[in-house]
Amino acid sequence: MFQPIASQTKSKDGKNPHCAIFDELHEHDKRDVWVSMASALGAREQPLLIAITTAGYNTSGICFEQRKYLQSLLDGDRKNERYFGLIFEADEGDEPSDPATWAKANPSLHAAKSLEYMQDEWEKAAASPAAMGEFLRKHLDIWTSVGAAAIDMDAWRASQDPGMQLAQYAGCKAYIGVDLATRRDPASVVVAGAGWQVVPPVQLAFSAGKGGGRAGQ
Repeated sequence: MFQPIASQTKSKDGKNPHCAIFDELHEHDKRDVWVSMASALGAREQPLLIAITTAGYNTSGICFEQRKYLQSLLDGDRKNERYFGLIFEADEGDEPSDPATWAKANPSLHAAKSLEYMQDEWEKAAASPAAMGEFLRKHLDIWTSVGAAAIDMDAWRASQDPGMQLAQYAGCKAYIGVDLATRRDPASVVVAGAGWQVVPPVQLAFSAGKGGGRAGQ
């Protein structure tokens, strides 16, 4: 008999399972459920702890921790005959729009997912940075640093022109965007104007104390 256990439930201890199954482990922000179920299996002669998941973006969570451990086993850096795992993912340098890459990360392609579905998902991802992150995590098993991006950073970097100088736009109407922190943190200034490209941001080191703030390039 299977019994669901919500991660928000306070009474996770005291269980006595033969098998514990975690679906989408990357969604677990905390490790308490994993630790509780793992310790509850201690009395069983043939315990089984299973995790099924895609990639996520929380690299400090239990899912990424288990992924790194599994990778160390696959690389031969560690040995554990009681731990088995498989990773289906796109490799570095693979083209995310290539159906061959989709098949590499999705062994059930043409069964659980159709090629038409993947093509539709890719077209959405290509048009939106936020959707791209979701596509990489859910369909290619690639970990990303954030849940959603507002700006396509590859396109942003590709449009950069280090040779641009503010003096070129003397007398032009301009808009200045300033992002300063209230404590020690990177900050930046971006200058843009109608009809001309964005001047590369000036990176600042900003710190603030009781006496106020100061910035230096």
